[in-house]
Amino acid sequence: MAAIRVQSLDDIVSAYFKSLGFSGKNLEKAVAALLTKHRFEIETDDVIAALEEILQKNLDENFADVDLPDMSKRAWFKTAFLLLDGAEKWGVGAFTGEIADKDYAGQIKGLNLCQVPGYKVSHMAPQKIEPPHPLKVFSRIFRGFYRNKK
Repeated sequence: MAAIRVQSLDDIVSAYFKSLGFSGKNLEKAVAALLTKHRFEIETDDVIAALEEILQKNLDENFADVDLPDMSKRAWFKTAFLLLDGAEKWGVGAFTGEIADKDYAGQIKGLNLCQVPGYKVSHMAPQKIEPPHPLKVFSRIFRGFYRNKK
């Protein structure tokens, strides 16, 4: 049988913040700060969903003018956060919305990330596929070879 290792709450939160670019001392500070402030919200069966909900509250407050569905807005924020190295600049405060530098929202919006347009379903006319004839290639090569000898 395979051994199953149950992850601690600290490990799960730490892995989540690693995916947002946190490392070293910043990672330790972010995990400690989040667990002290939001431990009761996070201690659920689905820790990641609880972390996403905390992030969504921040986005609803600070990025209300960004017109995207919730999941897309979280992805937009995470992408901008990673591109701007938000873990080093703003730390966990940008994630929870408890940051002294309110200009971070302007910097993230200033990145001008936009979602690709929706797809449009259209009809594609079937195309005729001709199979390759490798013997024709050889016959052309040899035909030229014999013509040059005459």
